[in-house]
Amino acid sequence: MIPKNEMVEGWYNGFCRNNHVAYWDGEKFQYVRYQFGFYLDTIEHFEDVKDKGFDGFVPVEKIERIPIEKQWEIKDKIGY
Repeated sequence: MIPKNEMVEGWYNGFCRNNHVAYWDGEKFQYVRYQFGFYLDTIEHFEDVKDKGFDGFVPVEKIERIPIEKQWEIKDKIGY
């Protein structure tokens, strides 16, 4: 688990009740949630809510997001 004081802006693998990938914006996590349709939701770092009984996102590793242009290039190479 990555402590809040070591967080930098970007995408993280981790876990919470509703997702396993979220974007840290410097204050809280943003992620796409599905509940009667897709929408953008936010959730706090687990350190901020561990004593409150709320769900928090637990970041495990920082991941790099592949830009859409690079995704198309990779798909073209593998014939996807």
